[in-house]
Amino acid sequence: MTKLFTCPICGGHLKIQLDTGIAVCDSCGETPEIDPAQIKKIRETGSSAERFMRQNTAAGYAEAIRLLHSIEFAADVKEKIAFCEAQLDALQEKRERQQEAGRDTDKKDTALGIFLIVVIVLIVLALIAGVITLIVLWSRGQLSPTAVTVIVCAIAGIAALALIGKAKRGN
Repeated sequence: MTKLFTCPICGGHLKIQLDTGIAVCDSCGETPEIDPAQIKKIRETGSSAERFMRQNTAAGYAEAIRLLHSIEFAADVKEKIAFCEAQLDALQEKRERQQEAGRDTDKKDTALGIFLIVVIVLIVLALIAGVITLIVLWSRGQLSPTAVTVIVCAIAGIAALALIGKAKRGN
């Protein structure tokens, strides 16, 4: 394929303009005729690479680089390859930063979860200690009738709220 893209006058390298399909010699500036079928094939490869670039994904840029390497002799292709490589690097750095941020968030979530478990355990232990204390005081007859009434009403209220909540979930 390289033979087709050398200048017939001086033997220099021809740079094919993808947008116009014109070949220009790097050395003498001559613009020889190139087979239209070859130009069409090169343009299609360039268009495919552009489509992959528009995906703005690592896989898209990698495929665009692969395609562009096959037509490196065309004008401005090396710049497009450099652009794709820069974009690919930027996407990979962004993914690594997101993964690091995710690991940091996971650590914070774990610490918060442990803290909440400890708080809940302490609350449950305090409630158990309170219930035991109330039972002991009641069994000794040291609770006033008002305290017993308040405790019974609180238990009834909690039971009612539990039943209402269960009924709402059932609907």
